[in-house]
Amino acid sequence: MPTDHASLPAPIREARILEELLRNARIELPATGRLVGRLGLAGNFAEQAIALGAPAPPAIPEDAAQMRARYFTFGEYNLAHTTLNHQLILQHGLGSLIERLHSLEPEPDEPTDPMLAGMAIALSAVCRWIERHWKAAHAAAEAARGEERTRLESLAEACRLIGWHPAHSFHEALQAVLFMRLAVGLSERSQASLSLGRLDQDLLPFYRDDLAAGVPQAELEELLADFFVALNEFGDPASTVNLGGMDAEGH
Repeated sequence: MPTDHASLPAPIREARILEELLRNARIELPATGRLVGRLGLAGNFAEQAIALGAPAPPAIPEDAAQMRARYFTFGEYNLAHTTLNHQLILQHGLGSLIERLHSLEPEPDEPTDPMLAGMAIALSAVCRWIERHWKAAHAAAEAARGEERTRLESLAEACRLIGWHPAHSFHEALQAVLFMRLAVGLSERSQASLSLGRLDQDLLPFYRDDLAAGVPQAELEELLADFFVALNEFGDPASTVNLGGMDAEGH
């Protein structure tokens, strides 16, 4: 039975809700490609979160609803509109962020900071959820044969370390970005407007390193194509990727 977390401090409540949603999310492996990027969660996760104690979004006021119908004006309440620091996640991993949060915890005789505790709970839940994908892909690979086994082994390997650890290849970096995108959409109970920011700057070092290590460019292009196919499943035109331009140092 799900637990009602409504009485907890808001940061811990939201973290526990995310933890439970991720723990119960169905793991779905793609029929093609080498990237996992599907929520696999039955039903509406916003409704599930409310059932676990999350506050419901505010209703549209009656006068606003009348204006909307009369003048064909539309506006929606949305918790998202989020862009992550992918560079921090890819280069350090969530495990290092969790350790940093624990280092900031107060002394044993002082009250727990709900914000720090909630962050650590949420990030740990995401790491365990990623581990579930690795285990599922590994089990599927063990049961497969031929090219399908090779595909699933590659998919599983991309999930094996990311989460707790930083990404070490272009494949792992793409997979980590997809996982974080899904996790944020689930935590904010909205898949809309989850923009990817300066993804070119975040991913370029991994792309260059793989090329230098002898990974064929065609293989990296194939992975990137799989990545954009997975992104397109969100169907949200408000999700943007910035390509080109200048970084913070003027390069």
